[in-house]
Amino acid sequence: MKKSKVKKLTDAYCRSLNRLDKRYFKPGDYPGLEFWVAPSGTKTWYFQYTVKGKKYQQRKRLGNYPNIGVNEANRRAKDEAIKIFKGGDPREQEKTEILSMQLGDALRSYYQEELTTVNQYAAKTIQGIKATFGPWIFRNTYDKDILNRLAKVEDLQYKKLSTLNKKMFKNLYLAASSKAPITANRLQEYLRKFWNDFVGTNNNPFFIKKKYKQPENVYLDFLDKIELPRVMKTLVT
Repeated sequence: MKKSKVKKLTDAYCRSLNRLDKRYFKPGDYPGLEFWVAPSGTKTWYFQYTVKGKKYQQRKRLGNYPNIGVNEANRRAKDEAIKIFKGGDPREQEKTEILSMQLGDALRSYYQEELTTVNQYAAKTIQGIKATFGPWIFRNTYDKDILNRLAKVEDLQYKKLSTLNKKMFKNLYLAASSKAPITANRLQEYLRKFWNDFVGTNNNPFFIKKKYKQPENVYLDFLDKIELPRVMKTLVT
């Protein structure tokens, strides 16, 4: 009988795993537990499971390594398995938890979990997204003109995701478009994508009617040939 090549996950083994050009994973010791390594070097635990009534397997993020070690990851995977056995769906619970987050905190998690770990966007793409959110969401700017415009609208970074609505965002969009029309369009596109990627519910508040949007030629050449179709697919869903 051939000896299995699957190595038992230990903290030493997890630390030794190097990043590669493509994202890859190693199976954990508990059924459904997976240890993923991103090209950025980020290491993340996921739990893959099946829920009655759903055709495809689901996957829930359990946390990043080394903040979450092997023993804790196994414990969390076991806890999720118990919830599923009792009829729960970890992803639905996760959505409830996400909606209770403030927009600013959610965006910071989005930078780490979705942009660099899951979808693995290029550094220049992430830089462009942060450069847009920086002044208009986090108000990180010394530009008095921008700050004066923002003073007239609600500070969305401290709003819970569950309380955001289209009117709130419309006011922010109009404030941004009066200063930088193209940036305002990017703000809407990036926030809409954030909601689709990170929140995943249908009531996306980052929607602007066509009559309010600033006219422009489509400019997406900052995305490479892999990222472009991925982003366009997200934006039209």
